[in-house]
Amino acid sequence: MAEDQEYEVKSKKKAKGPGTAAKAIVGAGVLGMVGLLAYPLIAPDNKAPLETSGSLEFQEGSPDNSFARIQPGEAEPEPSFDFSGVDAQLEEQRRAMAERERALQEQVRQLEAQLRGISDNAGAGQQELAEQISAAVTAANEENARILREMQAAMNQQIEGLQARLSEAEQQNASAEMARLEAERLAAERLAQDAEAQRLAEQQAAAERERRAELERIRQEQRAIMAARIKSPSVIYDERASSGSTDQSAGQSSPTSRNPTSDERNRAFVESGASPVEVTSAEVIANPSRTVVQGTMIAATLENAIDSSLPGAVTAMVNEPVYSFDGSGILIPSGSKVFGQYSSDISLGQGRILVRWSRLVTPEGQSVQIAAYGGDQQGRSGVTGRVNSRFGMRFGGAALVSLIGAAPSIAANAYASDSELARDTAEDIGDDLANASADVINEYATLPPIITVEQGARVTIMVDRDLEFY
Repeated sequence: MAEDQEYEVKSKKKAKGPGTAAKAIVGAGVLGMVGLLAYPLIAPDNKAPLETSGSLEFQEGSPDNSFARIQPGEAEPEPSFDFSGVDAQLEEQRRAMAERERALQEQVRQLEAQLRGISDNAGAGQQELAEQISAAVTAANEENARILREMQAAMNQQIEGLQARLSEAEQQNASAEMARLEAERLAAERLAQDAEAQRLAEQQAAAERERRAELERIRQEQRAIMAARIKSPSVIYDERASSGSTDQSAGQSSPTSRNPTSDERNRAFVESGASPVEVTSAEVIANPSRTVVQGTMIAATLENAIDSSLPGAVTAMVNEPVYSFDGSGILIPSGSKVFGQYSSDISLGQGRILVRWSRLVTPEGQSVQIAAYGGDQQGRSGVTGRVNSRFGMRFGGAALVSLIGAAPSIAANAYASDSELARDTAEDIGDDLANASADVINEYATLPPIITVEQGARVTIMVDRDLEFY
């Protein structure tokens, strides 16, 4: 039966000597129990406290206090210590320890007897103990496997988190690298475009130089042909045109001092056709969607009134949006400010004030310099307003001059019957008065009119150049 039990334990545990292992485990457990039981017996008790003396406060006048007396007294003999009580206590502790040692030895003998009995009976319960050990080992293996699985799962989660962070970092690096490559590509494209534009400009300049050289060559050929025709013996050449300079240097009448003949006019007409023709190259508007071209009309309203008595500044607000050249967007929105100056140089019969606009500011803060004329609502140059011709002042002054001039004549006629001297004196006074006041009063006769324009009048501004906004 014991051999069958050993075979079964070996088949489960796959270990050598299951009986020896069981005995060792049982022996270790018994020794542990013996140690636990023997410790309180072997440990000594706490020693009894020794007697000590107490401290007292110094009291004056006490017979035992030598510090209270002025004169030192005789030294008192020190009391002898009695060790009889301590020896008795030590003897009693030795007897107690001897009794405890005998009791402990008795318990050890009993435990050894029990241990021998357990060893004798170990064969009967070996199979059950082996099964318990196998079950414990299996449970421990399962617990270890479970802990390993949990640790593996936690490690996998950490690895996945690290991989996720690593992938995010790689994506960010990839995005940064793509952005850098895109910037490099754009820079390369910009350089290529600049190089292409420079190449085209150089080609256009070379073509322009070739065209001008060709035109100059044709012009020289035409001049040579014209000179050959003039010098041809089959053509009658009038030498009077060339002799004009000789006549002029000799002090004779020059062609400018006399009317040109019909032949001279015809010759001048023919020669004017041989002059070179100016050629202007067309230019392409670089950015039509951001350009307001020359001639665009801007409708605005005056923010301050105008009086032509003195020159001054004028401000207007744009009340209609102005679109770009291609009509894709508004470049000058409503509410933009226009600044300018008006002139006070008004001639007789003039009914308009000349206004010059010099600056335009948009609500977005863009400012552009212009030099445009101001006009009325229909675009005619000058701003119309109420005209004060000052008719009464000018013609009243003329009437006053006439009266002043007529007064001496009336006075002379009144004194004509009295004395010739009185009449001459009145005429002289009247002439002097008329001459003195005529210059002053004549200035009133030439006063220019005054033109006033009310605040809020509608005006137009014609753009004089191409304006490019960003």
